[in-house]
Amino acid sequence: MLSRRAGVSLSNSEDGSPLAKSRAAFCEGTVIHVSRLSIALVCYVVLGALTWTTITDSKIRAGTLVILALFAVKSVLRRKDVLHADTESDAD
Repeated sequence: MLSRRAGVSLSNSEDGSPLAKSRAAFCEGTVIHVSRLSIALVCYVVLGALTWTTITDSKIRAGTLVILALFAVKSVLRRKDVLHADTESDAD
């Protein structure tokens, strides 16, 4: 039932996965490498813009933007921890 809603036919599958052919057709010829960090930062910017346009009280707006900024900083700092996790365990 889900495959019909997604527009994918189970008979289109060559390797047993119903989504394999649709992914191949969608991504055919395009190579776009987007990191999860950049997606997260773009989402924080979009949320910040929506906050700015929808919340009119300046104190609540500022508090919300500060919280979003803290999440963005946490995302950047956590990425460095995740990328270099093996070097810390080898040093001990």
